[in-house]
Amino acid sequence: MSDGHEAQARQTMSEALSTERKSRATGWLQPITTPDTLYGSVRVAGWAAALLETEPFQRLAEVSLSDVPGPLLFGRSFPSRLDHAIGVYHLTRLARPRDRALQAAALAHDLGHGPFSHLTEPLMVERLGIDHEQRSARLVFEVRDALTSWVQRYLDWLDWDEVAALVQGQSSDGRGGLLNGLLDYDNVDNIARFLAASGLDSPGYDPVALARGLTLAPDATDVDGGIPVVMLAPAVENEARAWQHDRRIVYDYLHSGQRNLALHAMLRKAIDLAVADGSLALDFLDYADDEALARLGALPQVGIGTLIAGVIGDMEYRRIWDANLGPEQSALMALLSSRDERLRLEARLAAEAGFAEHEVIVEPIVSSAERALPPVIGVSGRGVASAPHSASPAMRLNVFAAPGAPSDYLHRLQIAASRAFARFGMRSDTEMGA
Repeated sequence: MSDGHEAQARQTMSEALSTERKSRATGWLQPITTPDTLYGSVRVAGWAAALLETEPFQRLAEVSLSDVPGPLLFGRSFPSRLDHAIGVYHLTRLARPRDRALQAAALAHDLGHGPFSHLTEPLMVERLGIDHEQRSARLVFEVRDALTSWVQRYLDWLDWDEVAALVQGQSSDGRGGLLNGLLDYDNVDNIARFLAASGLDSPGYDPVALARGLTLAPDATDVDGGIPVVMLAPAVENEARAWQHDRRIVYDYLHSGQRNLALHAMLRKAIDLAVADGSLALDFLDYADDEALARLGALPQVGIGTLIAGVIGDMEYRRIWDANLGPEQSALMALLSSRDERLRLEARLAAEAGFAEHEVIVEPIVSSAERALPPVIGVSGRGVASAPHSASPAMRLNVFAAPGAPSDYLHRLQIAASRAFARFGMRSDTEMGA
């Protein structure tokens, strides 16, 4: 969809919500129909449209589906977490039309994301002690409390505790696995939506057919019982393998592409520096992407402002050193998982090579491109395991330097990085002098 069509779709969505707002005055909840880049259009039931009006959902409209805001990463309009949430709701409604609690959970499953989506997840765990799924479950109740009293009464049939549990993949009958599992409605929409919007490729599978082909094992009641809960209908096995292939395309780009890695590293470093000097706002996780960028860029520390200006101004850092990480580098991974230790290492490398502290970034990446499929339902009704997949995720370490640095400075930084990581048994795949 072109930028003009994307803007028109958002305007249509806004007008539809405005119509729903007016319907409240007459005591009726009207369904809305909104354009969608994947499905053409999505019909949202009146009760679900009322949820979309609340502030937690409206914030999602300004949080990108990609960690690095899509307009900055790809230079054009990009789906938001709200677009994705409505898409997951659509698949859930088609696959399980009577399960309104699961449909509500599908809408709410990403409410907990902070700005820059997964990029701020470590900060969320550090500050709040929960991940985005647990935070989404908490925000379910904020959505409930934000509804007008008559809408709350109208929704008396909805079990909000059940919705919060389903958001986290929890349920006594295994239904939570349809939103939080190896292959679920969330991932079915996410991969196709990202692939199509990014221009990396066209989706090789039909999201609606694949979602309808996900089913629950008839004798399964919980994940801990050892019986796979979510299974694949034989008719969609090829669709599932196409999804697996498309997932690799998306994650290979996210975890190995220079542009995404550089911008991701720059955003992460700006946040790290703001946390380290105590200037990151306490409510930072409540911001949407643009507000987070503006607030970070306005902080007094020059390095933070320079990093944010680089992200916005398309001045991505250059990868000058990279190497594979293996299990034998567990000590290094432990060191890099600490913000303070990572900042100290970056500062030392910068000093040795003549860079400012903010001009050097050490970025470890753990790729989750590979994902096993649920078992396929066999003739006996029991699951037949899918083909094996890579058991351990690929891990890689990257060192980035500010753009425009003289070649002799880059060479010194490569030497400093090689010396620092040699004691962990690592050798760069980037040639010296590159």
